[in-house]
Amino acid sequence: MVMEWSSLVMYLQDDNSKMIVGLTLGAGLLAYYLLEAVKRPVLACRDGLWRGFLESRLGILQERYWPTPWCYEARCQTILASVLRARLPDVPYIREVVELKDGGLVSLDWLVADADNNTIGKHIGKKQGNETTDCNINNKKQETNDQTKTGVRSGEQEEEKKKEEEERCEDGAQTQTKNIVVVLPGLTGSSQSEYVKGLVLTLQQEGLTCVVLNNRGIGGVRLVTTRTYCAANSDDLEEALDHLGHTHTNAALFIIGISLGGMITGNYLATRERKAAGRVVAAAVVSAPWNMVDGLKGMERPGLNLLLNWYLASCLCELVESLSYRLAGRNHKWDLDYVKKSRTMREFDTRFTAHQFGFVDAEDYYRASSLHTRFNRISVPLLCLHAADDPFQPVPVLPTEAAEKSSHVAMVVTARGGHIGFMDGVIPRLVYYSDRLLAQLVVAVFSNPKLMARVKEEAETYRSTLVSEEVLETSM
Repeated sequence: MVMEWSSLVMYLQDDNSKMIVGLTLGAGLLAYYLLEAVKRPVLACRDGLWRGFLESRLGILQERYWPTPWCYEARCQTILASVLRARLPDVPYIREVVELKDGGLVSLDWLVADADNNTIGKHIGKKQGNETTDCNINNKKQETNDQTKTGVRSGEQEEEKKKEEEERCEDGAQTQTKNIVVVLPGLTGSSQSEYVKGLVLTLQQEGLTCVVLNNRGIGGVRLVTTRTYCAANSDDLEEALDHLGHTHTNAALFIIGISLGGMITGNYLATRERKAAGRVVAAAVVSAPWNMVDGLKGMERPGLNLLLNWYLASCLCELVESLSYRLAGRNHKWDLDYVKKSRTMREFDTRFTAHQFGFVDAEDYYRASSLHTRFNRISVPLLCLHAADDPFQPVPVLPTEAAEKSSHVAMVVTARGGHIGFMDGVIPRLVYYSDRLLAQLVVAVFSNPKLMARVKEEAETYRSTLVSEEVLETSM
């Protein structure tokens, strides 16, 4: 045995032998990459108008996804995707702040297409430049309420200003933007998060106007209520969409939700059903955890997943710390000092989120926010982009079987991509695979209004049939 090892060591010390071993290992890694990582995405959706629409108009679905060869592992994609886009400058949005029915504030950050620039600018206010920042980089601008006073509307003033808004819309009826893409960021993300900037800049290049909905207390808007936001509650999204419906009466709306924003989007579609179908043309979600119960269990396994869990929990703790001027005190159901000691997402959600939104504990919250059992309630054509190696939601947890039976909820699953990663090319550009896919989708949807109307009709027929069957089964 000793002789065998010594012979192997002597063999590897030879220069030619080193080259042979190196080439062999390189060839093996290349073969693995080509066979296991480079694949066409899987499309799960029943044969029908929506599947046919996606297959015929999204050329990217017919191509192989080539993840970055030196960085195709799930956690590497997840982390480096934002790091490599950190060189993107802050986007000069036009900011509009909307006051909600309970007095809370959310901001709508607009990045307008050139053709819509004058109309949107006059309607909303002035450019905000680089005033919005991302809570993921320890945002300390929550207190700067002065920056965001333009466009505030209270529920009580809505009726009084409605006539004024309608007159304004009539003045620019021919020039007002016809299509708007509404973007919802992830857990503690904002309009200046790298993945959001990459997406909206890509869409703007396609001539599309985007508006990013920043949640309460995010992106420089002062938190004026003790309520924040969570995946299971889509009330703020509903109010924001209603606001857009009043101020942009002729606009078609497309929603893109990313990660937690995707969960909020999905819950809005599932709980508002026909109202959502009347308000939204179509929607897409990216890296949305469909089953939070099983997904969190995976994030609690020792190793890299647990490290990501700790990191996200620290981001949440930093966020509530920055909002302590509103969340601290003894008159709340939570102890902020105890909340800030949370090491994992489950601890944070048990100590804070569950108390805020009336759940028993984190597990109860995760069940309420999960979407995998609510396919049948969605009436809007929906595309769900997901990576098979997403550490937050691996393939066994994905509801692909339900998607295969659905006429209008389609799942696109790539072999690699991590969580909100989807980098591709040897040297990743600032525009990633997910950005290009979503751009193709939005352009195709807005370019085919008559066909999309037929898709929605098919979706409503399918949904109504399933609901009727559920009622029949319950009554038996």
